[in-house]
Amino acid sequence: GVVPPDSFFTLWYSGFAREAESMRSQHIANVLWGFAKLKITPRGDFLHDWFELFDREMLRTNSQELAMILWSVGQLRLRVPGVFLSRWYFGFELRMLSFSCQGLAMCMHAFGALKLTPRHDFVQQWTACVLARRNELTLREIVCMMWAFGSLRLQPDPKLLAVWTDKLTNAFSLQRSVGVRVDGRELSNVLWMYARLELPPGGDVLAAWHRAFAACNSNTRVNAHELSIVLWSLGRLELVPPDSFLTKWYELFALASHTADYLALTNSL
Repeated sequence: GVVPPDSFFTLWYSGFAREAESMRSQHIANVLWGFAKLKITPRGDFLHDWFELFDREMLRTNSQELAMILWSVGQLRLRVPGVFLSRWYFGFELRMLSFSCQGLAMCMHAFGALKLTPRHDFVQQWTACVLARRNELTLREIVCMMWAFGSLRLQPDPKLLAVWTDKLTNAFSLQRSVGVRVDGRELSNVLWMYARLELPPGGDVLAAWHRAFAACNSNTRVNAHELSIVLWSLGRLELVPPDSFLTKWYELFALASHTADYLALTNSL
């Protein structure tokens, strides 16, 4: 995460242009990932050359690299040419059976970050891949996927929603019983997706969510923005919380109030 000086990039861009013809798919994925991690938007001439290299190397690009590339594009909020997306979709079709759950989550998160609704056939293929790997899904990957669907206002397949619901119910219940860590980002994003899509959560998952929220304390990472999202989501869904929830919410907000901004305060009201 160390951002190098401008003089470094002057030399680096020059080196990239000189070595571009010898670069392979791994190098192409890694350089864009590096810019994304540094939160630095690359120069236009570099991107022009990079997109040409991706087009050249796409057939040799594996599933992990395809996921890294799209995630990086999403993190950088790049305006991508249509031909890039067409080639990326084709690459996904070729490699979709080898995508990990993490890779699948990264891809959908990228579309959410770009506010770009993916093609219908891709969503169907992606959903089938997630369902095939349902036993491997982690809480973090599910939350990442749910955030993307909420961001895009994309209705999930009923079978996919059922898998998420079952996994969430188990994960939230485990926090109370065996100490599985659930942080504020996960708690808020789950409820936010239900609210954005106007999908009332089922009684079991909602009860498990409330138990997980009740287990939060000063050691749980919950900031004022996340607490405001929680309250906004309950209001949007017209779900009146129990008094015990409000007691815990006030307690956590008092701990996080030093980080509150006007948006968080307004959403809470």
